[in-house]
Amino acid sequence: MALVAALVAVDAHGLGTLVMQSEAPLLPLAVLTFGFVVTLSSVAMGAAVMLLPTGSGGDGGAARRPVDGELIPVRVAARARRR
Repeated sequence: MALVAALVAVDAHGLGTLVMQSEAPLLPLAVLTFGFVVTLSSVAMGAAVMLLPTGSGGDGGAARRPVDGELIPVRVAARARRR
């Protein structure tokens, strides 16, 4: 809600002017607020899901150990296709 108010107050890209010149300025504000709420709530849920602990007893998705291993180059045969 504060983000929508800030965008309208600052008149970002003429958004405040467009909303205030509308016949019913509450409708565009409500739609914009609803869109922000849905988007930011989805981001919060996605972050929470990513940080859930794994089934192997780890302490969350953010605390992964680096994989120690040696990279080995491998030759792969490839033929060019003619068009």
